[in-house]
Amino acid sequence: MAQETPKPSPDAAPQSPADEIARSASESTLALNPIVGVRGQDLLAAGAGVMRVMASQPQMMAKAWMGFAAEMGDIMLGRSE
Repeated sequence: MAQETPKPSPDAAPQSPADEIARSASESTLALNPIVGVRGQDLLAAGAGVMRVMASQPQMMAKAWMGFAAEMGDIMLGRSE
């Protein structure tokens, strides 16, 4: 049986957007977990999705890849924020 998340009371102070994002992320962490394992079909589905985007929107995909490569370079050089 799934636990229900308590709803904030009407008297509670409004949360900041960062608090709301953190709460939402903590409730829906469905990312692949290397401790639990990665199913082959999940990897294939992710790869197929990437290939579909590459075929349908190559310019957008190239821009995203270049941003990723630039950030990885910054990380290796110690300049990443």
